[in-house]
Amino acid sequence: MKRIAIPVSVVGLVFGGVILAHTQTQSVEQELITLENEWANAWVKSDIAFFDRIMADDYTWTSPWGEVLTKAHNLALVKSGEAVITSWVLAEMKVRVYGDAAVVSGRDTIKETYKGEDVSSQNRWTHTWVKRAGRWQCVAGHSSEIAQRKDIRRYFVIGDEWIYYKFYTGAQRKTSCSRAGTTGIRLDPHLS
Repeated sequence: MKRIAIPVSVVGLVFGGVILAHTQTQSVEQELITLENEWANAWVKSDIAFFDRIMADDYTWTSPWGEVLTKAHNLALVKSGEAVITSWVLAEMKVRVYGDAAVVSGRDTIKETYKGEDVSSQNRWTHTWVKRAGRWQCVAGHSSEIAQRKDIRRYFVIGDEWIYYKFYTGAQRKTSCSRAGTTGIRLDPHLS
């Protein structure tokens, strides 16, 4: 009888551990999906306190055009008030958990104006999260704009400069403008 009880107990412990680990992973996935939804809502509300808390001090975001922006750059963009986001809808979110680290990817649709001009977009994005001192913080992000048939314009405030991007089908132009004057930098010499 003891010879049967010990293997049955071991199997029970293994299955119990697997079920517990699966439940904990599902809980983390739900927590991160909630944080991602709060992230989108914080952009709509221009909630600087949320971003200051949720972005790690060493947070970086890589734009669809290759610029790497820090937490300070992102907070400056929110504070500027020049970008007005009226809707940020998330979809197709997938969470992969690796202990105290996780990767969340998804798609979004953003309704946004910059200085009154429509710069709405659809994007694929990835966020990397790390659990520090018992709470999740985003340490890195990246987004890629989903190509549309119309012109796509994006603006970013970096220090005293704002960067303007205009995308055409398969071609791009970047113009860097200071608040005092403008200078143009074209990435594609075939665009006028």
